[in-house]
Amino acid sequence: MKSARLLLLLLTILILSFNSPDVLGAGNAAPPDTEPRLVEALVFYRGYNVGGSSVDRTNGPKMSADRGKTWTGMAWIDLKCFSIDVSSDGRWVYVGAGPGVFVSSDGGQNWRLTGGTAVNEVLDAVIDPVNPQKAWAATAYGLFKTDDAGKTWVKPGNQPFGYVSSVCIDRSDTDMVLVGSEVGLFITEDDGETYRKIGPDAIIRSILQDSRGNDRFWVGTDGNGLWITNDGGKSWKHVPDAGEIVNRVKQHPKNPAWIFCGCDDGVRFSLDSGLSWNKGTSKDFGVDSAFYGIAFDPEDDKRIYAGCRDGFYVSKDSGFTWKLVGQQQGVIQDVDYVNLYVGPPELLPKESAVFDFGEPDFEYTSDRSDDGFEERAQIGREIIAGYEVKEKIGLTTAVAIIKEGKADDRFYDALRNTLSEPGHAMFWSMPAIMLYMYCKDDLPEDIEFEGIGSPIKRMDSFIQTTCPDCGGAAERETDTFDTF
Repeated sequence: MKSARLLLLLLTILILSFNSPDVLGAGNAAPPDTEPRLVEALVFYRGYNVGGSSVDRTNGPKMSADRGKTWTGMAWIDLKCFSIDVSSDGRWVYVGAGPGVFVSSDGGQNWRLTGGTAVNEVLDAVIDPVNPQKAWAATAYGLFKTDDAGKTWVKPGNQPFGYVSSVCIDRSDTDMVLVGSEVGLFITEDDGETYRKIGPDAIIRSILQDSRGNDRFWVGTDGNGLWITNDGGKSWKHVPDAGEIVNRVKQHPKNPAWIFCGCDDGVRFSLDSGLSWNKGTSKDFGVDSAFYGIAFDPEDDKRIYAGCRDGFYVSKDSGFTWKLVGQQQGVIQDVDYVNLYVGPPELLPKESAVFDFGEPDFEYTSDRSDDGFEERAQIGREIIAGYEVKEKIGLTTAVAIIKEGKADDRFYDALRNTLSEPGHAMFWSMPAIMLYMYCKDDLPEDIEFEGIGSPIKRMDSFIQTTCPDCGGAAERETDTFDTF
């Protein structure tokens, strides 16, 4: 009888433990106040969706609650963005974009533009898996790091690379970071103080740490295919048949032997840890079907999503066949399926206005209307009346002062001195500020758009001007287009 009672007691404890949310393994459950969402980074829009009906034609980070059928914007309208990363609790979202890194602490309901003039053309923004207020940004001008959710960014160490396209933080030691650049793959083991080069010697596009081992990494290159290391980078092996230009490498979370590569010639994938490879097919693939983002459905193992140069694709058979679904025809740089925070928005404190473009007084709220820019400019109007040259002001206030016609020569001189270092990159990230800074007047109203190149390059009346320093003949800068 005692044995039977003891057995019943043990059985009861076992049953309760499996239903307890505190047992090991319950971490797979979604965090509180979150819902599953597809998220994407859309860098460029260029047409209409399948069927020809007009859709939301803005760029920027977007999310979908219906498996990609419809999408809604998450941040700044017409924002060129290249990457999106969401913390494990669904609250923190970092978007790598042209103007800098957009940061949200409430699932994308409110945003701050961070990075100032130094951190722009951000191709990859990655959140530290331990501390979501720490992140790394891969930019066209080097590698940057923040420890305070973007309030300040630093360029750590003496970096032996320039153009950086990808970052991978080692989950077992977050001080160890792999850096993919145009001149090869590098590693820092001391949080960015020093760097050393490891193979392969190629242009790096994507880095993935395998979920089955901390020392196993997959690296996608531009022209040299896919590579793998099983010893933390000491030795590397080329993986044949995985494509030549590998823009993205992803691993299925439930089936770790499934490795997917977004390539310039389609989607290639392996269901046996890279021993053999398959190439997806679709009647919708075109000449521009280069793939960048890969995501996996949490409820259907065979359902895979992919972002491409010509839209959003879905596969229902583990990647063998693909279909272009009802999505804007944009260049989609990144895709992920996450648990996104959908609870009450966080009320962010207003930052004091400072003429330090590393901490601009720009804050984007959940209002995503077409009047967003005008509303942002109005934030600074209240302090325009008390403006003095010696005062420190921020980006929003500077835009408002210019729009109100209250900017004088001393104001433009201050802008020139502050923003002269970034050079060409700022034509993309803050075109209005830079154009005023160099030209001190409005764009000509008689521009004729011919669909080829910049129209102001053909306007001699606009190009020819007088040097503000020496009074001699000079030419205005006309290169205001981005480099992508």
